[in-house]
Amino acid sequence: MNYNRKNPLITPELTVTKLGSSLAKSSSKPNYLNLSLIGRPGQGLHSSIQTPEQQTLHTYYSNLSSRLTDSDIYKPPLITLTQLSPNQQLKDPNPHTKSMSSSTQLLYKTIKAEAKLVRSILENSGFIHTDSHTWNLLWSGIALQEYIYEDLNSNQKINHFPYSNELTRKDKLCLNITAMQEKYGKEHFNFIPETYILPDGLSKIYNKLNYDKKSIWIVKPACSSQGKGIFLVDSILDVPIDNICVISKYIENPYLINGLKFDIRLYVLVTSFEPLRIYLYEEGLTRFASEKYANDLRENRYVHLTNYSVNKKNENYIQNISEKEDGVGHKWSLTALMKYFKEKGVDTDDLWMMIYDMIVKSVLSIEGHVMEASKRLGLHRGNCFDLFGFDVILDSKLKPWLLEVNLSPSMATESPLDFFIKSNLLTDTFNLIGIRMKAPRKASGYKTCSKLTISKLKNSPYLVQRPAKNKLSGKKIQEILRETLSEYSRKGGFLRLYPCKNADFYDQFFSQIKPINKIINSILFNNNQDLNHLEGPLQLKPMPISTNSLKSTSFDGSNDTKTLQFIQENKGTFNTEELLIEYLQRIIKLLKDINEKHLPNDIKFILENFSSHFSWKTQENIEVSLVKKLENRIQEMKCRKKNVKSIQKFKNFVRSTKNNPLHEYSDEEINDMLENLNKKDSLDVICALFEGNGVLNMLKGIKAKNSCYDKQRNQIFVSEQRNRSLPKRPNTSVRLKFVF
Repeated sequence: MNYNRKNPLITPELTVTKLGSSLAKSSSKPNYLNLSLIGRPGQGLHSSIQTPEQQTLHTYYSNLSSRLTDSDIYKPPLITLTQLSPNQQLKDPNPHTKSMSSSTQLLYKTIKAEAKLVRSILENSGFIHTDSHTWNLLWSGIALQEYIYEDLNSNQKINHFPYSNELTRKDKLCLNITAMQEKYGKEHFNFIPETYILPDGLSKIYNKLNYDKKSIWIVKPACSSQGKGIFLVDSILDVPIDNICVISKYIENPYLINGLKFDIRLYVLVTSFEPLRIYLYEEGLTRFASEKYANDLRENRYVHLTNYSVNKKNENYIQNISEKEDGVGHKWSLTALMKYFKEKGVDTDDLWMMIYDMIVKSVLSIEGHVMEASKRLGLHRGNCFDLFGFDVILDSKLKPWLLEVNLSPSMATESPLDFFIKSNLLTDTFNLIGIRMKAPRKASGYKTCSKLTISKLKNSPYLVQRPAKNKLSGKKIQEILRETLSEYSRKGGFLRLYPCKNADFYDQFFSQIKPINKIINSILFNNNQDLNHLEGPLQLKPMPISTNSLKSTSFDGSNDTKTLQFIQENKGTFNTEELLIEYLQRIIKLLKDINEKHLPNDIKFILENFSSHFSWKTQENIEVSLVKKLENRIQEMKCRKKNVKSIQKFKNFVRSTKNNPLHEYSDEEINDMLENLNKKDSLDVICALFEGNGVLNMLKGIKAKNSCYDKQRNQIFVSEQRNRSLPKRPNTSVRLKFVF
């Protein structure tokens, strides 16, 4: 490889002179974010500095909380963890000390985690370690198997959401961000370097390296940490073809401080996906390479890598000796970095807005995966949280690039600065998520079938647990709003990134529209002055549209207004039976495209419950297919309609297939009209069709997933055919030496 570039060494002096103007012109600044409300990191841990906007918001939240009906009196009290001092750390390095479980104890469990600091903080506050299957808090250093999430009670906490490794595995991060770029446009997700997954992307990287032979690429294992297995390549001969890894365009113009390359470790806490709540810790770490950056060095890993685990082995590495002596050596706090930028006259507001935007969009890239798994596993809203470690690098124009996201960022405390930041981080995390004084137990499984259903289906194989109803009642909205306000009051050193003012911009990036997000955002930000003058308890009406509303493609929510107007205008045009027939016909069409044997049990149960309801005159044997049962229900409704006195009304009702105006409406619009009409009628036979996300939406999701699998199989087949046509690697003794 040739690293003898003609580019001069970038120095801080050369970089900061034109930063103010160049950044404003070259970057797409997210103007919809309000830094005055969110706050700025790097101002010092637990800084008491508040902007006037934040003070107004705090007063508004206090008034809003006092007007909410208090239901916490029926819940166990929250535990407040205290800050740890250095001499209170546990000396026993073994996390598996045996302990006796008691019904009155607070228990925690660890799984393959570097948990000395975690254990020290928890045990200092009265928790006891356990190896049993009953615990209040589970702290894991790895992604967990799905069975761990089964039968949790509402007060148990796990430090990972299911499928959160979709964000932290380098190959899955690439897939998810690339998918968002293709769906919504690269300009919205242009914060990761150009990346491909090997060996599937070998043909693409082959063309790239042949087209631009001067470019440098960095290869990383798909699932590793601490800088292991990373190397640089500039030739197709050096690209591995046997291992699963990612290859990214190397950022050759990094922003330098004192001639050193560095990255920023940011700590991001996600406490809920529905509603979405994302926090950024106000303090982080700045990690420097231990030797000056230059393109003419070939085999020196201390030049190109900023990982602490790599650079601490260098004899030139300067270790931090006191948290008060910050801004020296090869590891700084985020506060020290912001102080440096301020001294150089660098305006960092645009930088933070881009980083905030990057974090929210990165979390949204996995929102669909996490929500699907959470609903399938029947998790409570507060069972899980995730403390991610975002690694960000700045280029010479001060544009942030996301290098990777860590599932379990290191909590090792090898320096006083590490202990100071990480101990405060963990204490604030545990206080924010809200651990309650509740005896640990496992919740037993249950079946939500009515007596009537059980008598009708006692021989049915579809008697399985089904998901709870997902209705946005006024009581549920108040409960979620209370949780959101309570979390904000306990945020400690965290800044809340979402919900935020103008959060409607992010609605377009959700896998499905989330009405609860729109409600919470509207209450928290859009009506501050009006609600401040109201007195008495807050009364919230149920959500007027279903949770399966039409996904809005605009930023101002105009489509949602149109949907509501559409429902009101058509509410008297079509009756319930007419809408139900159309709804069932669309379900039948999807069922014919999907093998009934491959249907999930919850969908089978819902359709079986609907078709065997006591309100139907005819009942079939259980061996009859679901499609046939639904067709019989449609025929029964049509026959019932023939008995009406007005023949003219019947002729208007039974329209021909070509002239039926209902065919012109989308599935979401039919779904909304039927569900809203059904609310007035309160027919439980129809309510069964709207369990969870609704049968129609669930079937569409299954069909789309099957189509996606077919597409992936075709892509893999095409990739294999291309790989076979590539020239074979020549036998040569020259091998890459720049291997970490």
